[in-house]
Amino acid sequence: TSLGTGTARKWAWVEFTGTPLLTHSADLDLIGDANIQVRAGDRALSIQTDADSWSMLFYQRNDGTALAYP
Repeated sequence: TSLGTGTARKWAWVEFTGTPLLTHSADLDLIGDANIQVRAGDRALSIQTDADSWSMLFYQRNDGTALAYP
């Protein structure tokens, strides 16, 4: 899973309309260092740390519940 490539320091504010699985990896550093099963309406804020890598700074469930980590 990726938010795209390009110049570092781009921001991405995403409101999901589907239910993808975000996979924690070297290219997508997710909160809690764990995969996230997205729900429609969830929101995330990420910053591009280099040409191919993103770091998630904020994640909010649409219903207000907290993310559960294994």
